[in-house]
Amino acid sequence: MQQNMNIDLLINDDEEAGLVSDTPFEAAVSGVIFDHNENIISLEFANMESKTLNVPVDLEFQELLQDLDRLYIGVLEDRIVTETYIVPIAHVKA
Repeated sequence: MQQNMNIDLLINDDEEAGLVSDTPFEAAVSGVIFDHNENIISLEFANMESKTLNVPVDLEFQELLQDLDRLYIGVLEDRIVTETYIVPIAHVKA
């Protein structure tokens, strides 16, 4: 994953969550792992690589994420949506 990507976690009015990047991913995101103990999100890619995001998940998002089984992924370049898909979210709670 590129070093200068900006990735935001967003929640809509229906309490659906998504990650939006301003730069395309080098490989398709195949899943998301949310570590409840560390409050961090990692991305799993189709090429079998993974990347931990460097920003902890805020408390308001932690409570919502604990009940989700999927997450939306999107890429927004120059105000145009260029990629969207839905991936499973795995939860690490031990």
